[in-house]
Amino acid sequence: MATETKNYVFTLTDNDFFTLKQLLSDANWELQDAPYMHYKAKKGKTSVCAYQS
Repeated sequence: MATETKNYVFTLTDNDFFTLKQLLSDANWELQDAPYMHYKAKKGKTSVCAYQS
């Protein structure tokens, strides 16, 4: 049985990027730098990619 992948896209302000990064860090998400992104976070099978635009 195939697993369905779900993607969500949101527009964030600079303050939102900072706040989200702090919340993810506080919740023990694995944070990394990545090309063209403010940051990338991963926990289990879920990931967050905060792209620069």
